[in-house]
Amino acid sequence: MSQEFSLDQATREWIQHEIADVFTRLRPPTTGRKHAAPRLAPPEYFDGISPDFEQWKSDVQVYVAGLDKDAAISAVLGLIRGTNVNRWKRNLTQDKFVANGNSWNYTDIAAFWAELTTKFRPINYVNDAIIALDQIHMGSRRAEDFIDKW
Repeated sequence: MSQEFSLDQATREWIQHEIADVFTRLRPPTTGRKHAAPRLAPPEYFDGISPDFEQWKSDVQVYVAGLDKDAAISAVLGLIRGTNVNRWKRNLTQDKFVANGNSWNYTDIAAFWAELTTKFRPINYVNDAIIALDQIHMGSRRAEDFIDKW
């Protein structure tokens, strides 16, 4: 013999709310990304005097792509270390890190990259580029001679 139970409207709503609450708590947290970031090997550490700053910067920008501003800045600063940059890094952290908000005081990641580039780009990068162009060869001749004859 079966019995039929009839629940009132308030009880049905309460049960539905509890079920929805359980599903919400069991759902895995989302990070805001649609896809997981690829696992890349971290770039080399930057010591503040390496002549390859631009290459290091490009490698790091690829490495931190997809991270939010604060996570990206923290990751970049984690890849800068050495006796030549420790004081600068400590001063930057004291000046720009907001501890109670656990965030960096930059409007966006581009502002951080601009400050980093201003600090570490080689001073004579234009002269370095001119010297590199002068040293290009086509076969056994300088590139300039090759182009003039061509």
